[in-house]
Amino acid sequence: MYLDLSRVRFDAAKHYSAVLLQQGRVILDSDVTEQNAILQHYLRTVVADLIGPAASPAGAAGFALTPGSAGDLAVSAGRMYVDGILAETGPDGTTYLTQPDGYLDPDQDALPSAGPYVVYLRVWERSVTFCQDPDIREVALGIHGPDTTGRLQVVWQIAFWPVPDAKATQDAAMADWEQWITTLYQPAGPLRARATQPEDSATDICSVSPQAQYRGRENQNYRVEIFRSGAAAPPAKKGRAATSAGPTATFVWSREMGSVVFAIQDLAGAEVTLASLGRDLPSGLELGDWVEVVDDASASRIADDQAPGPTRALFQVMAIDAVNCVVTLDRDPAGDIAGTGTNPALHPLLRRWDAALADVTEGGWLDLEAGVQIQFPGVTGSEPAQYRSGDYWLIPARTVLGDVIWPQDDTGPQALPPAGISYHYAPLAFVAAGTSEPTVVRTTFGPVA
Repeated sequence: MYLDLSRVRFDAAKHYSAVLLQQGRVILDSDVTEQNAILQHYLRTVVADLIGPAASPAGAAGFALTPGSAGDLAVSAGRMYVDGILAETGPDGTTYLTQPDGYLDPDQDALPSAGPYVVYLRVWERSVTFCQDPDIREVALGIHGPDTTGRLQVVWQIAFWPVPDAKATQDAAMADWEQWITTLYQPAGPLRARATQPEDSATDICSVSPQAQYRGRENQNYRVEIFRSGAAAPPAKKGRAATSAGPTATFVWSREMGSVVFAIQDLAGAEVTLASLGRDLPSGLELGDWVEVVDDASASRIADDQAPGPTRALFQVMAIDAVNCVVTLDRDPAGDIAGTGTNPALHPLLRRWDAALADVTEGGWLDLEAGVQIQFPGVTGSEPAQYRSGDYWLIPARTVLGDVIWPQDDTGPQALPPAGISYHYAPLAFVAAGTSEPTVVRTTFGPVA
């Protein structure tokens, strides 16, 4: 999620059932967030235990697929629960090509003319701010007042997977699909984080104690995000450059969880007209900043399961016209990301990152800033770690501790899997070889009473 949260503390292993407020104390955003996470975890666990990993109610069985026009399928109205998460279509249903969060290209994303392939549902959640939904912000606090809250939105997408074996039966094809989903972007690459004393700690004593490890002037919640999917950069061999059989994963980071965004009003070449340049200096733009152009379509397509995944690019701010809120980038984004950011209906925005792109390299510690370091330790085994675009880790840094908050064990900082994005899958239909007729395979359940 790209929200300005001080910390995300929910841990299912602690078995907390509620967050209780004490009288006369300050209410923290992290406490409210944890309470919501506790309730959400409970409800989704109950639903999954009652009806299984994925099912539709028999009385209003949603996501039933029937033949549509060429390269398309009709999707019935209704509901489906995937790992306890509620996914709903509109009252009139939809189609594969016109699904609301699919943003599909009819030429590139049309279904094959004949099977075999599996049609499946992918469910996940994304964060929404006032830039995507202006109704979130209370205008009584001022036209450019604070955005006090954000939202989590369930995103569902229908996709298909071509079955490699053209003669596969339905049972064999579904087993192969389940195996593919289980191993998709696996094994997931973990990350470690720590804070160490910078080399200038003995001389730079203006802000915090030279004994401090984290030397930032403010509390931060760092977000490290995989920008391009792939494996880690291979180590260079002596006397020659490193070579890789596939794409090298890259990452970016933000000291505000990637929450600093600017709504785009117009994008013409390298010039971007913004609705605002931010409320203050920490939430504003400066020359040399790195930004990403995103909109609803690119945010949704980040979940693409097929390699090479979404195309993302960083651009550098070269000039700022503060009077007219116009920012000039180092190049025209159209050369990298085509028409992303040009359609006002898709709520385009600039997202600020606090460093340029960097390759994921395993083994050594990498510096972020102010003593904060990260490490991609890799995984043991014959298969290399895989890094998926959009996956992220959060690293709270606190000035009172002079350190980051990160789980430790006897060997030091623990290697943690990504905090998200969490994708959930359910099969919908199978299309056999030589046909275009889907055979529904989704599960339904009846009412308890």
